[in-house]
Order: sequence, then C-alpha cells, then structure tokens
Amino acid sequence: RVSFFLKSNLWPRKVIKMRCLFSSRVIYAYIFFIIFISVAPMHISHTLGFPLDKIIHFLIYLTFSFLISNTLAFNRQKHSHLKGFLYTFSIGLAMEVVQYFLPYRSFETADIFSNALGALLGTFIRISL
Repeated sequence: RVSFFLKSNLWPRKVIKMRCLFSSRVIYAYIFFIIFISVAPMHISHTLGFPLDKIIHFLIYLTFSFLISNTLAFNRQKHSHLKGFLYTFSIGLAMEVVQYFLPYRSFETADIFSNALGALLGTFIRISL
C-alpha cells in the first residue's frame, strides 16, 4: 500500500516521514535503549552538586512518553495519552524492580518518581500539541 502511494505521489513526503518517526519500530528501539541503560553497570557521580541521574531519568521517560503517546495518537488509538503514560510508567517501574535484583545497580524510589514525572510531562506536552 505504501509503495503505491510513493510511486503515484498521492502521499506527501511529510506524512511518510512522520509515519516513520512515529512507528512501532522506533518505540521498540527506544524500549531496547531503556532496558540497556537500566541493566548496564554504570555509575553517575554527583560531583556537580545536583542529582544528575534523576534528571537523566526524567528526560529519558519524558521522551519515551511523548513518543509512545504520539505514536498511539497517530495510529488513532483510543485513550492514547492515558495508555502512553501507563506504558511509560509501567516500563519505568519494571526497570527499577529489575535493578533491585542486580548487584551492581540500586533500586531507588526517587528514580520511580523521576520516571513518573517525566512520563507525565511528556504526556502533557503531547496533549498540548
């Protein structure tokens, strides 16, 4: 179907680029990215005087929530914003639970709060568009 529209120029190129940006492949790649950085051994120091890891959590889940809410809305899913927030929050919570069982990572409720806050703001940004 897509190749017919591409060959006949019935689909504008902007729509094609948006469909590629908001496809399920992007979501799966971002989930893989979240899983990788959540289970990989790393240490972020607090030498700057503020909790850099909480800001990173916030930004990662803000982006993820925006992407997933936008993808669901683009695919005309009902309650796309609520689903986007719940999916994002669930993955963030699951990653923190996994970190509880890893000896080189730590479970922190502040991380869950940062994840939820980022997911909420990402959803609100998507709603405002």
